[in-house]
Amino acid sequence: MRIVYFDCVGGVSGDMLLSALLDAGASEEGLRTVIKKLGLADCDIRVERVMKGALAACQVTVITPRKETERHLSELLAIINQADFSEEIKSRACSVIQKIAAVEAGIHNIPIDSIHLHEVGGDDTLIDVLGVLNALQELNIQQVYTSPLPLA
Repeated sequence: MRIVYFDCVGGVSGDMLLSALLDAGASEEGLRTVIKKLGLADCDIRVERVMKGALAACQVTVITPRKETERHLSELLAIINQADFSEEIKSRACSVIQKIAAVEAGIHNIPIDSIHLHEVGGDDTLIDVLGVLNALQELNIQQVYTSPLPLA
């Protein structure tokens, strides 16, 4: 069984997960294909080799238009479901987006269907979520584990 362990001592972001997975062997072309499948022609990625202290690492930056789009949950799910991904990836992506929306709805004390997702409703989030899921599938990862996240 292939597993991945994310050591999140400095927190975690979509770009950080994408970077780690590309460093572990996922392909840059696979990530670029995610953007194409989502139909986000005005988006791109930049992949660089950087030094983080004494360690060399991959750094992925998702590049989106200056103004991110605010979307309802149903709009995000429609974008995912219309894209050309496997049913497994679509299902997992929808689950991730629904969990994010549920947390946002709880924070703002409004129904989940009424929430406008601001930053998480943008193209960056779609690329991060689908890119990570696609990379995990490409690397044939069956289990994902993480360290505790720093909360202070």
